[in-house]
Amino acid sequence: QNNVEEAAALTHDDNGNDSNHQNSSLSERYFEAIAMVDSAPEKCLALLEPIQRDVQTLSLFSSNEGMEDLGTKSIPFLALEHFMATALVNLPAGPGAMALRK
Repeated sequence: QNNVEEAAALTHDDNGNDSNHQNSSLSERYFEAIAMVDSAPEKCLALLEPIQRDVQTLSLFSSNEGMEDLGTKSIPFLALEHFMATALVNLPAGPGAMALRK
């Protein structure tokens, strides 16, 4: 069972609501988001938050699994928290910017 492939139909808009983005897999959304971690950190975070929920919903990772049990397609998602933190650090400083840093 490959949960990443099961997520192919899971899509969300910027507010985390289900939407009808066809052919937008979890992996595609993830790589699209991390590509803008430096150039557009606000948008990156808006894209990564629903991906984080999907990873949790799909139970891609389990505390009773070792590294050898991970599916190859799940491995990039191990860095999800890293990219979220990097995007937070890259948010612009200025008036009101701290409100974006939940």
